[in-house]
Amino acid sequence: MSNIAYSLLETKTDFDQFVAENQSIEWLAFDTEFITEKRFQPQLCLIQVATSNGVYLIDSLKIEDLNGLMDMMKNPDILKMTHAGENDYRIFYKLFGVLPVNVFDTQIADGFLNYQYPMSFKDLVKKYLNVHLQKGFKVSDWSKRPIDEKQISYALDDVIYLYGLYEKLKTALEKKGRFEWVMHECQMLCKQSAYHSDPYKDLAKSRTFNTLRKKSQLFLIRLMDWRKEEAKAKNVSKKMILDTKIMYEIAKNMAVGKKALESHRIIPNWVTTRYWETFSDLFELPETPEEKEIIKKYANPIRSNMQRVLTMDLLIGLLKYKAMEYEVSSNLIVNRADLNQMKLEPNYFPDYFEEGWRRELLGGDLISWLKNRSPLSVEMIENQWIISEKKKK
Repeated sequence: MSNIAYSLLETKTDFDQFVAENQSIEWLAFDTEFITEKRFQPQLCLIQVATSNGVYLIDSLKIEDLNGLMDMMKNPDILKMTHAGENDYRIFYKLFGVLPVNVFDTQIADGFLNYQYPMSFKDLVKKYLNVHLQKGFKVSDWSKRPIDEKQISYALDDVIYLYGLYEKLKTALEKKGRFEWVMHECQMLCKQSAYHSDPYKDLAKSRTFNTLRKKSQLFLIRLMDWRKEEAKAKNVSKKMILDTKIMYEIAKNMAVGKKALESHRIIPNWVTTRYWETFSDLFELPETPEEKEIIKKYANPIRSNMQRVLTMDLLIGLLKYKAMEYEVSSNLIVNRADLNQMKLEPNYFPDYFEEGWRRELLGGDLISWLKNRSPLSVEMIENQWIISEKKKK
């Protein structure tokens, strides 16, 4: 790494010069180092950037105004290259309200050439560039200054090989006619909807929630909201305000009263002492229309019947087989979270199935069945498995 020339940007003057000299670039490779542990908002510590003009380490702890870089991220004429960049995009969206456009993710790209997905950056560099990287500083303290030389070496490794990977992957993808598939999939990560999560989605998987009386269900919803706002105000993790397991135990016992919480062996006494008045107020609040809708959505959800479960399991097998034939990762076709949601909710259908490469790969008939998920008939006829939709009587 001592032979790699780079610029460490620690002042506004340095950063402004970087922005000025990279106004006409065609590509930009980047990575970030950040800390999320024990924090509500992530702490962005370092941004590594490589362009045709050089390699830069941007000290985001010392440079507050990063608008010049964010403008590059929003520029559709600049191709952005990352590896497993979803968390980097999420950081930019959380902190700056910006999502990169025109991105190429090397991990996703390899998934369209190899059904063994996802592959680490270290393995990808070895596979395509025959370079052996030394890794081991990902969980080091990136907020410490000055930055350690080994950390700098690690940080540089994460960006200096991205352009070479891009060239190798693009060539392989174009031979198979899949480069546009990758670009379409990468653009899915540039949509705001990809980073909007339902704060109550865990309730659908919670056995506790569905055993509670309605008033206690309302209290649990309010407790979740209160915990989030407290964590946001103090910029700490939600678990540092109230552990999830303890939160559910409080909801289960709140209706019995303060003594039940005080004598509970899992709930620490300090929690009851400090927050009882708050808990009591939350418990007695009248129901709102918004809360009514949340309970309607998550209380006693439509549970998967055996036919739906078996049908979806059959589908997973078919998708994996189809993916293997095309040497495309089945995990790219549909993620596990969406599969589980499809088992749980008969009317749930991810919108991304309707467009792009999935329709080309899977075919219109399978896409149509995925959307409607009508019962199937499976028969063995003349050494052929025949899978068809059951005819309505």
